[in-house]
Amino acid sequence: MTGGVLPLEGVTDAPVAVVLAVGSAALLCLVTEELLGTVPETPTTLFFVGVLAIFLLDVLH
Repeated sequence: MTGGVLPLEGVTDAPVAVVLAVGSAALLCLVTEELLGTVPETPTTLFFVGVLAIFLLDVLH
């Protein structure tokens, strides 16, 4: 836990939001891959990029 807290100590909200967005998108990508894993050629990479873009647009808004 402290390995993730110490590097982000004292930074503004934007870098923390980016780190959380990447982590959330990666988790959603893995879950989607697991749920849709039986279908070949599932576009999980596009899903990952889409979720990351939504989080970043929310931060920039």
